Amino acid sequence: MQNSKLLSSVALFSELYNNSKEDIFEIIGEFIVGVCIHNSKFTFTVTELKLLMETNYGFDLPEAVLKTVLNNRLSKRLTRQGINYFFDSTNISQEERLKYNFDNITSEQDELFNNLIRFIEDKKQSKLNGVEAQKVESNFYEFLLDNGFSETYSNYISAFVISNEGNTKFQNILANIKEGLILYEGIKYSPDLNELGVWKNKLTVYLGTEYLFNSQGLNGELFNQIFNDFFNLVREINLKNSSSGKTIELKYFSETKEEINRFFSTAEHIKSGKISLRISKPAMVNIVSNAKDVSDIALRKALFFQNLNNLGIHEDLYECGIDDLKLYNLEDQQILQELEKLSVEKNRNFKEEDTLLLISIFTKINCLRKGNSNNSFEKSRYLYLSENSLARFLGHNELLKVKEGDFTYCKEMDFLTTKFWFYLNKGFGGKSIEIPKSLALINKAKIIISSHLQNSVSEKYDDFTRKVKNKELSEEEIKLISLELKSKIANPEKIAIDIIDNSLEFLENENYLEKAYDEMVFKDLKLKEQEAKILAFEEKERKELEEKTRKEQEEQERKEKLALDKRKQDWVIQEFAKENKENINSLIYFFKSLVPELIIVLITVVIFRIDYTINLLKGLSINSIAVFWICIVCLILIAQFIKSNFIDKDKVKKGWGILKKVRYFFSDKYENIRKKELESNYLD
Repeated sequence: MQNSKLLSSVALFSELYNNSKEDIFEIIGEFIVGVCIHNSKFTFTVTELKLLMETNYGFDLPEAVLKTVLNNRLSKRLTRQGINYFFDSTNISQEERLKYNFDNITSEQDELFNNLIRFIEDKKQSKLNGVEAQKVESNFYEFLLDNGFSETYSNYISAFVISNEGNTKFQNILANIKEGLILYEGIKYSPDLNELGVWKNKLTVYLGTEYLFNSQGLNGELFNQIFNDFFNLVREINLKNSSSGKTIELKYFSETKEEINRFFSTAEHIKSGKISLRISKPAMVNIVSNAKDVSDIALRKALFFQNLNNLGIHEDLYECGIDDLKLYNLEDQQILQELEKLSVEKNRNFKEEDTLLLISIFTKINCLRKGNSNNSFEKSRYLYLSENSLARFLGHNELLKVKEGDFTYCKEMDFLTTKFWFYLNKGFGGKSIEIPKSLALINKAKIIISSHLQNSVSEKYDDFTRKVKNKELSEEEIKLISLELKSKIANPEKIAIDIIDNSLEFLENENYLEKAYDEMVFKDLKLKEQEAKILAFEEKERKELEEKTRKEQEEQERKEKLALDKRKQDWVIQEFAKENKENINSLIYFFKSLVPELIIVLITVVIFRIDYTINLLKGLSINSIAVFWICIVCLILIAQFIKSNFIDKDKVKKGWGILKKVRYFFSDKYENIRKKELESNYLD
C-alpha cells in the first residue's frame, strides 16, 4: 500500500518538476502545504510532519530536508515557536490542485497495476492471491527503483513493459514514476540538497567484465550507449573537480583481467577449430565472427586493453594484505553452504567457482573500505560494478554483509548513472535534455529479459550437452533443441513485442524444451501431412491436367483430322474432276484425230458415190480433171501429213481406251474406286 502511495507521489513530483520552473525545495513545499491542509494539521513539529508525509504520500524524507524547506521556502506562510510550526491555511488552491492531480495519477497507476496482475495471471494461467499480488507490487517497486534484487516476477514485469512498448500513455506513466523515484531517492539519501550540481566525494569504481566489453561495443549497440551515458557523467564530474585530481576513478581488478584473457583465449581456440562455438555470449560471437584468423583475435585483445587505457580505465593490482584478510575476509564455508541452499530454494543454478571468484572481489572491496560499509553510497569510496546476475544476487544478499544495513559491495551501472544524474541536477524536462538510455524502463526491461535468456540458455545448454554426451537424445532431438536454444540468444535491442511471449515462456516454463520439441515434432508431422496432402493435390491436379491436355490434344487431332479429311476430299474431288476433264479431253482429241480420215472418206464418197460429181468430171477437160485429181491427192497428202505430224498417238490411244469403256469411265463405280485410290496416294 505504501509503495502504491509512494509511486503516485513521485509521479506527481516528477510532473510538477518537469512542468514548472520551481526547484526541488519549492515542490517539496507544495507537498507540505497540501498534506497539512488535507489533514487539518495547522500546528506541527518536524517529526509530526515527517510522519504525515510518509502516511499520506509514502515519502520518507530526512528531517533536515523538511526543516530547510520550512525555514527557507515556507517562512512567509509559517510562524515558528521553538520546535512547533504554525501554518496559515488561508490559501488552499495549491492543495486542491495537488489533491486532484494525486487522485488522477493514483487512478492511472491502479489501472496499470491491475493490467500487470491480469497480464501475469494470463501468462501463468492461474489467479494470484493477496500475498502474491503484494509480492508483485513489491517486485514492481524494485523494478522501478533498482532497489534490491528480485527474481520472482521480474521476467513477467519486464515482459509486461515490453508488451506495452507502443503504448504512449503507458510509457509516459512509467517515465514519470521513474523520474520521480530518481528525484525522491536523491532527496532521501542526499546529505545536503544545497550542494546539488556537484559531486565531491572520491569514488573508485571497479568495472566487471561485461561493462568493459560494453565500453567497446562488443555486447551490442544499446549496452554501448548505456556505458557512454555513464562515462560522460563520470567525465563531467571529473572536469568540474579537475583542480583536485580525479574525483571518480574507473578501474578493474586483476581477476577481471584474467577473465578477459581467458575469454580471448577461448575465442582463439574456437577460431583455430580446437573447440566449437557453442551457444555463447554476444561478445564471443562478435569477436570470433569478425576475426579473419587466430592472429587477428590476439590483435583485437591488444587493442581492447589499449582502448581501455585511452578511456582512462586501468588495471588495479591491489591485493589484500594478510592482516586485512584476517579482519575483512568474506569467504566462509558456512556462507557458501547457506548460499547454495538459498540458490536451491530460489531455483538457481549454484556455481561454486563463480561464487568464490565474486566473494574474493567483494573481499577486496571490503579490505579497501577497511570494513567500513555502514555508510551511504556517496561515502562508500569503493564499489564493484557488475551486470552479472550472480553478482547482483550476491551483492544484495545479507549473508555477505558484515553488519546489518551495510551498503552493498556491488551495484549496477544504471544505479550510478541515476545517482550522478541527480547530483549533477540534470533534470528531465525540455527537449534539449537527452536522458540516459539506462533511465528508460523499456531498455531496463529488455536488458533483464536478454540477460535472463542468456543465463537460462547457458544453463539449459550445459544440461543439453550432458545429455548429448550420454547419448540420451536422438539426432532429431539434438538438431531441434540446438536450433531452439540458439534462437533464444538476443541482444536487448532485438527484444521486441513479437517475441516477448515466447521468451517469457522459455524463462518461466521448466519443461519448455520438451514442450517445444513435442510442438516441433507435431509441427513436423503436420508439415509432413500437409506436404502429403499437397503432393496428393498436386498429383490429382497433374492427372487432371494430363487428362485435360489429352482431351485437348485429341480434340486438336480430331480437328486436324477433320481438316485433313476435308483437304483430302477437296483434293480428291479436285483431282478426280481434273482426271475426268482429261478423259473428256482425251475423247475429244480422239475424235479430232479422225478428221483426216473423214476428209479421205468424204473425198472417196464424193468421187465414187455421187453421180453429179462423175458427170461433172466427164464434162471437164483433161487439164481440169488433172487439176481435180491433183487437188484430191493434195488433200489426201495433207490429211496424211496432219496425221503424221500433229496427232499424238498416245492421246489417241488413251482416247480410244476411254471410248471403248466410256460407260465405265463415267460410272459411279469408277468414281468411287478412283477416289479411294486418290485418297491412298494423298500427301498433305
